[in-house]
Amino acid sequence: MMLENFVYQPSILKRLSKHHDSGDSLPDDVIQKIVETRHVLNGYHYARMIFLGEYDVVVHSGPPPYSWSDHKDLSARELYAVMCKELTGVECFEDSFPAASWFHLCMGYDAGYFGYLWSEVFAADLFSLFISEGTDGNKEAKIDSDLGIKYRDAILTPCASEDGYTMLQNFLNREPSATSFRDARNLI
Repeated sequence: MMLENFVYQPSILKRLSKHHDSGDSLPDDVIQKIVETRHVLNGYHYARMIFLGEYDVVVHSGPPPYSWSDHKDLSARELYAVMCKELTGVECFEDSFPAASWFHLCMGYDAGYFGYLWSEVFAADLFSLFISEGTDGNKEAKIDSDLGIKYRDAILTPCASEDGYTMLQNFLNREPSATSFRDARNLI
C-alpha cells in the first residue's frame, strides 16, 4: 500500500507512463487529472471500511440475534442493512445480503477486517518519510536510494518473520502515528 502512493506523484507518473513505441510520457494535463482524482470518493471509501470492520467485529462477537446501537434482535442480513445505511448513508438493495459473498468473514480473519484501514494509516506514515518540499514549495515524493534500502531492509526483507509493529518502528525510528494519514491530502 505504501508503494501505491508513488504513482500519484506527478514526476514519478511521468517517468512511468512511457508509450511502448514513441517513449512519450502522458501529457502533463492528463497526469494532473489523474493526481486530482486520487481522493475522489474517499469519504465513502473510509465510511465503508469502518462499516465493514465494525460489522465484522459484531458478527464475530457472538451468535445471532445481533444488537447494534439501538437495534435489537437482528439477523445477520438485517444487521448488515442497518449498519450499512447508518454508517455509509447508502442502503442495501432490497432482499440482498452482500455479506454472503464477503469471503473475509469466513476465511479466518474473524473480527480482523479493521486491519485494512490500519494498513492505510501505516502506509501513509511510511510514505511520509519519502516526502520533501520541492523547489516550488509543494510537497513531493523523493526517490532516495538510502531510504529505499532502509525500507527494503526494515520492511520487505523481514516480511512476516517479525512483528509488523516492530518493523514499522525500525523503519520510522519512532512510534507509528496516524498524523500522516489524517494529513494525507497534503502528502499524497
